[in-house]
Amino acid sequence: MPGKTELLQNLLGSALTEHPDLLDEINSLSGGFANNDLPFLDRENVNEAFLSNIQKGWRQNGVVIVDSLIPDDMIEAYRQDWIQHNRVNHDRPLGYPGECAYFQVESLMNIATYAPLHNILEHLIGDQMGIHLNLTGWKSTERNWHQDGYLNPDTNKDHYLAVWVALDDVHEDAGPFEYVPGSHVLPVITQDATKSRLEPHERDDPNWPKYSERFLTPMFEDILHRGNLSTEKFIAKKGDVLIWHARLMHRGSIPNNPDLWRETAILHYSGVNHRPDMPQGYQYQDGGWFFPINQNIPL
Repeated sequence: MPGKTELLQNLLGSALTEHPDLLDEINSLSGGFANNDLPFLDRENVNEAFLSNIQKGWRQNGVVIVDSLIPDDMIEAYRQDWIQHNRVNHDRPLGYPGECAYFQVESLMNIATYAPLHNILEHLIGDQMGIHLNLTGWKSTERNWHQDGYLNPDTNKDHYLAVWVALDDVHEDAGPFEYVPGSHVLPVITQDATKSRLEPHERDDPNWPKYSERFLTPMFEDILHRGNLSTEKFIAKKGDVLIWHARLMHRGSIPNNPDLWRETAILHYSGVNHRPDMPQGYQYQDGGWFFPINQNIPL
Protein backbone atom coordinates (compact mmCIF):
# COMPACT_ATOMS: atom_id res chain seq x y z
CA MET A 1 0.00 0.00 0.00
CA PRO A 2 1.31 3.51 -0.72
CA GLY A 3 3.29 5.17 2.07
CA LYS A 4 2.00 8.35 3.70
CA THR A 5 4.39 10.50 1.65
CA GLU A 6 3.07 8.94 -1.56
CA LEU A 7 -0.53 9.41 -0.39
CA LEU A 8 0.18 13.13 0.09
CA GLN A 9 1.70 13.39 -3.38
CA ASN A 10 -1.30 11.57 -4.84
CA LEU A 11 -3.66 13.93 -3.01
CA LEU A 12 -2.10 17.14 -4.32
CA GLY A 13 -0.77 15.91 -7.65
CA SER A 14 0.60 18.64 -9.89
CA ALA A 15 -0.51 21.36 -7.44
CA LEU A 16 2.79 20.99 -5.58
CA THR A 17 4.67 21.73 -8.79
CA GLU A 18 2.39 24.61 -9.78
CA HIS A 19 2.40 26.07 -6.25
CA PRO A 20 5.67 25.08 -4.53
CA ASP A 21 4.70 27.19 -1.50
CA LEU A 22 1.36 25.43 -1.04
CA LEU A 23 2.35 23.62 2.16
CA ASP A 24 4.71 26.23 3.60
CA GLU A 25 2.18 27.56 6.10
CA ILE A 26 0.99 24.18 7.36
CA ASN A 27 4.58 22.94 7.56
CA SER A 28 5.40 25.92 9.77
CA LEU A 29 2.79 24.64 12.24
CA SER A 30 3.85 21.02 12.04
CA GLY A 31 5.90 19.40 14.75
CA GLY A 32 4.89 15.88 13.87
CA PHE A 33 5.03 12.79 16.04
CA ALA A 34 7.43 9.86 16.03
CA ASN A 35 6.24 7.31 13.49
CA ASN A 36 5.97 4.49 16.04
CA ASP A 37 3.89 6.68 18.39
CA LEU A 38 1.09 7.04 15.83
CA PRO A 39 -1.87 4.69 15.37
CA PHE A 40 -0.64 1.87 13.16
CA LEU A 41 -2.71 2.94 10.14
CA ASP A 42 -1.12 6.42 10.27
CA ARG A 43 2.45 5.20 10.09
CA GLU A 44 4.59 5.82 7.03
CA ASN A 45 4.42 2.24 5.75
CA VAL A 46 1.80 -0.43 6.37
CA ASN A 47 1.65 -4.00 5.08
CA GLU A 48 -1.56 -4.11 3.04
CA ALA A 49 -1.78 -7.90 3.32
CA PHE A 50 -2.87 -7.58 6.94
CA LEU A 51 -5.50 -4.85 6.44
CA SER A 52 -9.26 -5.20 6.18
CA ASN A 53 -11.17 -3.25 3.55
CA ILE A 54 -12.32 -0.78 6.22
CA GLN A 55 -8.72 -0.21 7.30
CA LYS A 56 -7.59 0.28 3.70
CA GLY A 57 -10.32 2.86 3.13
CA TRP A 58 -9.39 4.65 6.35
CA ARG A 59 -5.72 4.88 5.39
CA GLN A 60 -6.58 6.07 1.90
CA ASN A 61 -9.43 8.50 2.63
CA GLY A 62 -9.52 9.20 6.38
CA VAL A 63 -13.24 8.37 6.38
CA VAL A 64 -15.39 5.29 6.95
CA ILE A 65 -19.14 5.31 6.27
CA VAL A 66 -21.32 2.51 7.63
CA ASP A 67 -24.94 2.41 6.51
CA SER A 68 -27.72 1.66 9.01
CA LEU A 69 -25.31 0.89 11.85
CA ILE A 70 -27.30 2.34 14.77
CA PRO A 71 -30.58 0.48 15.51
CA ASP A 72 -33.81 2.41 15.16
CA ASP A 73 -34.94 1.74 18.75
CA MET A 74 -31.73 3.26 20.16
CA ILE A 75 -32.15 6.32 17.95
CA GLU A 76 -35.79 6.81 18.90
CA ALA A 77 -35.01 6.53 22.62
CA TYR A 78 -32.45 9.31 22.30
CA ARG A 79 -34.65 11.44 20.03
CA GLN A 80 -37.45 11.31 22.61
CA ASP A 81 -35.04 12.33 25.38
CA TRP A 82 -33.59 15.13 23.23
CA ILE A 83 -37.05 16.52 22.44
CA GLN A 84 -38.12 16.34 26.08
CA HIS A 85 -34.95 17.98 27.38
CA ASN A 86 -34.32 20.54 24.63
CA ARG A 87 -37.77 21.44 23.31
CA VAL A 88 -40.20 20.74 26.16
CA ASN A 89 -38.11 21.43 29.27
CA HIS A 90 -35.88 24.03 27.56
CA ASP A 91 -35.71 25.90 24.26
CA ARG A 92 -32.30 24.68 23.06
CA PRO A 93 -32.07 24.09 19.29
CA LEU A 94 -28.31 23.73 19.72
CA GLY A 95 -28.91 20.81 22.06
CA TYR A 96 -27.49 20.14 25.49
CA PRO A 97 -25.15 22.76 26.95
CA GLY A 98 -21.61 21.65 27.54
CA GLU A 99 -19.91 18.85 25.68
CA CYS A 100 -20.51 15.76 27.81
CA ALA A 101 -24.27 15.14 27.85
CA TYR A 102 -23.57 11.44 27.33
CA PHE A 103 -22.63 11.20 31.04
CA GLN A 104 -26.16 12.17 32.13
CA VAL A 105 -28.33 11.04 29.18
CA GLU A 106 -28.39 7.25 29.15
CA SER A 107 -29.88 6.98 25.67
CA LEU A 108 -26.98 9.02 24.25
CA MET A 109 -24.46 6.94 26.20
CA ASN A 110 -26.01 3.80 24.70
CA ILE A 111 -25.39 5.11 21.18
CA ALA A 112 -21.90 6.39 21.96
CA THR A 113 -20.81 3.05 23.45
CA TYR A 114 -22.73 0.77 21.06
CA ALA A 115 -20.52 -2.32 20.81
CA PRO A 116 -20.55 -2.72 16.98
CA LEU A 117 -19.53 0.95 16.65
CA HIS A 118 -16.83 0.62 19.28
CA ASN A 119 -15.41 -2.45 17.56
CA ILE A 120 -14.94 -0.45 14.35
CA LEU A 121 -13.27 2.43 16.21
CA GLU A 122 -10.80 0.09 17.92
CA HIS A 123 -10.19 -1.65 14.58
CA LEU A 124 -9.13 1.70 13.09
CA ILE A 125 -7.00 3.12 15.92
CA GLY A 126 -5.75 0.04 17.76
CA ASP A 127 -6.81 1.26 21.21
CA GLN A 128 -10.00 1.20 23.26
CA MET A 129 -11.74 4.44 22.27
CA GLY A 130 -13.54 6.44 24.96
CA ILE A 131 -16.23 9.05 24.33
CA HIS A 132 -15.37 12.39 25.94
CA LEU A 133 -17.09 15.05 23.83
CA ASN A 134 -20.43 15.33 22.09
CA LEU A 135 -22.19 17.98 20.01
CA THR A 136 -25.95 17.59 20.16
CA GLY A 137 -27.40 20.48 18.18
CA TRP A 138 -29.93 19.70 15.47
CA LYS A 139 -28.71 22.55 13.29
CA SER A 140 -25.46 22.77 11.34
CA THR A 141 -22.54 24.07 13.39
CA GLU A 142 -21.58 26.16 10.31
CA ARG A 143 -17.99 25.95 11.50
CA ASN A 144 -15.65 26.50 8.56
CA TRP A 145 -12.88 24.19 7.34
CA HIS A 146 -10.79 22.78 10.18
CA GLN A 147 -9.26 19.63 11.62
CA ASP A 148 -9.68 18.16 15.11
CA GLY A 149 -6.21 16.84 15.85
CA TYR A 150 -4.58 20.11 16.94
CA LEU A 151 -7.48 20.80 19.30
CA ASN A 152 -6.18 18.00 21.53
CA PRO A 153 -3.02 17.90 23.64
CA ASP A 154 -0.08 16.68 21.60
CA THR A 155 0.29 13.78 24.04
CA ASN A 156 -2.76 12.27 22.33
CA LYS A 157 -0.60 11.52 19.26
CA ASP A 158 -3.65 11.21 17.00
CA HIS A 159 -5.29 8.37 18.91
CA TYR A 160 -8.49 10.23 18.24
CA LEU A 161 -11.45 10.19 15.87
CA ALA A 162 -15.00 11.46 15.62
CA VAL A 163 -18.35 10.01 14.60
CA TRP A 164 -21.37 11.62 12.92
CA VAL A 165 -24.59 9.71 13.65
CA ALA A 166 -27.70 10.47 11.58
CA LEU A 167 -30.80 10.42 13.80
CA ASP A 168 -33.02 10.96 10.77
CA ASP A 169 -32.59 11.35 7.01
CA VAL A 170 -30.48 14.44 6.29
CA HIS A 171 -31.69 16.86 3.64
CA GLU A 172 -29.01 18.34 1.40
CA ASP A 173 -30.31 21.86 2.14
CA ALA A 174 -29.93 21.42 5.92
CA GLY A 175 -26.17 22.07 5.97
CA PRO A 176 -24.75 18.52 5.89
CA PHE A 177 -21.32 17.48 7.09
CA GLU A 178 -18.75 18.19 4.36
CA TYR A 179 -15.22 16.82 4.11
CA VAL A 180 -12.13 16.54 1.91
CA PRO A 181 -11.31 12.85 1.29
CA GLY A 182 -7.64 12.05 1.81
CA SER A 183 -6.79 15.35 3.48
CA HIS A 184 -5.80 13.55 6.69
CA VAL A 185 -2.34 12.97 5.16
CA LEU A 186 -1.47 16.67 5.19
CA PRO A 187 1.40 17.67 7.50
CA VAL A 188 0.44 17.28 11.16
CA ILE A 189 -0.35 20.53 12.97
CA THR A 190 0.50 20.45 16.67
CA GLN A 191 -1.36 22.27 19.40
CA ASP A 192 1.84 23.75 20.76
CA ALA A 193 2.75 25.28 17.40
CA THR A 194 -0.79 26.57 16.90
CA LYS A 195 -0.90 28.26 20.29
CA SER A 196 2.50 29.82 19.68
CA ARG A 197 0.87 31.89 16.90
CA LEU A 198 -1.72 33.32 19.27
CA GLU A 199 -1.42 36.41 21.38
CA PRO A 200 -0.09 35.57 24.87
CA HIS A 201 -3.43 36.37 26.54
CA GLU A 202 -5.27 34.04 24.12
CA ARG A 203 -3.25 30.88 24.70
CA ASP A 204 -4.86 29.87 28.01
CA ASP A 205 -8.31 31.15 27.07
CA PRO A 206 -10.86 28.33 26.57
CA ASN A 207 -11.78 30.04 23.30
CA TRP A 208 -8.28 29.68 21.85
CA PRO A 209 -9.54 27.37 19.03
CA LYS A 210 -11.80 30.20 17.86
CA TYR A 211 -8.92 32.66 17.85
CA SER A 212 -6.77 30.24 15.85
CA GLU A 213 -9.33 30.25 13.04
CA ARG A 214 -8.13 33.68 11.92
CA PHE A 215 -5.01 32.07 10.43
CA LEU A 216 -6.00 28.38 10.14
CA THR A 217 -9.22 28.87 8.15
CA PRO A 218 -7.52 30.89 5.36
CA MET A 219 -4.72 28.34 5.30
CA PHE A 220 -7.12 25.39 4.87
CA GLU A 221 -9.09 27.25 2.22
CA ASP A 222 -5.88 28.02 0.33
CA ILE A 223 -4.83 24.36 0.39
CA LEU A 224 -8.32 23.36 -0.71
CA HIS A 225 -8.50 25.74 -3.67
CA ARG A 226 -4.91 25.89 -4.93
CA GLY A 227 -4.54 22.17 -4.24
CA ASN A 228 -7.64 21.55 -6.38
CA LEU A 229 -9.04 19.18 -3.75
CA SER A 230 -12.44 17.55 -4.03
CA THR A 231 -15.10 17.84 -1.34
CA GLU A 232 -17.94 15.49 -0.46
CA LYS A 233 -21.16 15.88 1.53
CA PHE A 234 -22.55 13.24 3.86
CA ILE A 235 -26.18 13.00 2.78
CA ALA A 236 -27.08 10.43 5.38
CA LYS A 237 -30.05 8.19 6.03
CA LYS A 238 -31.32 7.49 9.52
CA GLY A 239 -28.91 5.21 11.38
CA ASP A 240 -25.96 5.87 9.04
CA VAL A 241 -22.61 6.66 10.61
CA LEU A 242 -19.58 8.55 9.29
CA ILE A 243 -16.29 8.12 11.15
CA TRP A 244 -13.57 10.65 10.42
CA HIS A 245 -9.87 10.96 11.10
CA ALA A 246 -8.51 13.56 13.53
CA ARG A 247 -6.64 15.26 10.64
CA LEU A 248 -9.43 15.23 8.06
CA MET A 249 -10.42 18.66 6.76
CA HIS A 250 -14.15 19.06 7.36
CA ARG A 251 -16.85 21.60 8.11
CA GLY A 252 -20.51 22.06 8.91
CA SER A 253 -21.78 23.53 5.67
CA ILE A 254 -24.08 26.57 5.64
CA PRO A 255 -27.68 25.40 5.18
CA ASN A 256 -29.54 26.51 2.07
CA ASN A 257 -32.70 26.36 4.16
CA PRO A 258 -32.02 27.37 7.78
CA ASP A 259 -35.50 26.21 8.82
CA LEU A 260 -34.60 22.58 8.18
CA TRP A 261 -33.49 20.43 11.10
CA ARG A 262 -30.32 18.35 10.83
CA GLU A 263 -30.82 15.71 13.49
CA THR A 264 -27.50 14.26 14.54
CA ALA A 265 -25.27 13.21 17.39
CA ILE A 266 -21.60 14.10 16.89
CA LEU A 267 -19.29 12.04 19.09
CA HIS A 268 -15.57 12.46 19.72
CA TYR A 269 -13.32 9.71 21.08
CA SER A 270 -9.76 9.35 22.33
CA GLY A 271 -7.74 6.25 23.10
CA VAL A 272 -8.22 5.48 26.78
CA ASN A 273 -4.46 4.96 27.08
CA HIS A 274 -3.63 8.30 25.44
CA ARG A 275 -5.40 10.95 27.54
CA PRO A 276 -3.39 11.48 30.72
CA ASP A 277 -5.13 14.87 30.99
CA MET A 278 -8.52 13.21 31.55
CA PRO A 279 -10.08 11.03 34.25
CA GLN A 280 -9.52 7.31 33.88
CA GLY A 281 -11.74 5.80 31.18
CA TYR A 282 -14.25 3.04 31.92
CA GLN A 283 -16.12 0.47 29.88
CA TYR A 284 -19.88 1.02 29.80
CA GLN A 285 -21.65 -2.26 30.52
CA ASP A 286 -20.48 -4.67 27.79
CA GLY A 287 -19.99 -1.98 25.15
CA GLY A 288 -17.55 0.81 24.43
CA TRP A 289 -15.64 3.11 26.75
CA PHE A 290 -16.23 6.57 28.19
CA PHE A 291 -14.43 9.23 30.19
CA PRO A 292 -16.50 10.14 33.29
CA ILE A 293 -16.83 13.91 32.84
CA ASN A 294 -19.86 15.27 34.69
CA GLN A 295 -20.84 18.82 33.75
CA ASN A 296 -24.19 18.81 35.63
CA ILE A 297 -26.29 19.68 32.61
CA PRO A 298 -29.83 20.86 33.35
CA LEU A 299 -32.15 18.31 31.73
